[in-house]
Parts: sequence; C-alpha cells; structure tokens
Amino acid sequence: MFKINIKFLIIVTSYVFLIFLIIISYNAVVPEKAYPVLENQNQIIEKVDNVYLPNENSINDILEKKKHMEQFNKKIDTERLDEKKNNSNPNMKFRVQLASFKDKQKSILISKKFKNKISSQVMGLDLIVKKKNINSKDIFYRIVSDKLFFYDEASLICKKIVEIKLQCIVVKENF
Repeated sequence: MFKINIKFLIIVTSYVFLIFLIIISYNAVVPEKAYPVLENQNQIIEKVDNVYLPNENSINDILEKKKHMEQFNKKIDTERLDEKKNNSNPNMKFRVQLASFKDKQKSILISKKFKNKISSQVMGLDLIVKKKNINSKDIFYRIVSDKLFFYDEASLICKKIVEIKLQCIVVKENF
C-alpha cells in the first residue's frame, strides 16, 4: 500500500508541475494589455559626410597605386617594343652577356666555368671579360661573347643558354 501511495504522489506532483509550467508559459507568450509597446521615435540611420583623408593602407589608395603601376608597366612594355624594333636594324650588332662583377679575377674565373658549362649546348661561343665604367665611379667586368651577332642570332643563343639554367641578356655592341 505504501508503494501505491508513493506512485500516486509522484503522478499527482508531476501533473501539478506540468499545469504550473503551462500557466507560466501562457503568461510569457500572451502578454497582458497593460504592457507598454516600445517604439523608436528617433531616426535609426544617420547620414554622415565623410571627409576623405589619404591613407596609404586605404583601399582607394591601394587601387590607385595598382592603376599607376599598370600604366607604368604598359609604358615600359611599349618602350621595350620600340627598343626591339630599333634593335632589329640589320646593321646593328649585339653581344650575349652572361654576368657582370666588380672584381676582375672573379669575372675571369666565372667566365671559365661558364665556358665549360655552355660548350656542349652552344658550339663556337667564346667568352671574354670586358671592362665597363658606370658613372665614372663604378667599374664592372662583364662576361660577354667574343663574337658580334645580329639580334635574332643573339636571342637564339640566349635562349639556349637559359635552357642550361644560366642567366643571359642581349646587349648592344657599343656598351
């Protein structure tokens, strides 16, 4: 009998608790008429006139720099094309330059190494070291080809040298 009373007591308390929760939730969901309704009387969005202050990290300045760099690169590219057209003059002669150093002994040593490395790919290309004064202060010793070539020939030789994974440029004879 005692077990039945405990079961009955548990059932009754759970129902009472459930009814209590229903009443509380009803009051929470359905508000009374006496509650005031809050309305915003002020304007939410406010217009602000921005004064643009240049800042190197702002998106506008970054885009402007990019635009100027693109224009500068286009200008450089057109100058290079014009230079190539001028270099295509059949009377002009060119040399192939592989490196340039401030030390004459280093230039001679590197030219011997380059000669051994490129002799298998480019037959008959002899390398010499030529002295070049820049701004009457700096002296460079450039490793260049001994022979003079037309621009197309020099470009082909340069491509072969680049395939060996060495750097190479084509330069005018009067350097």
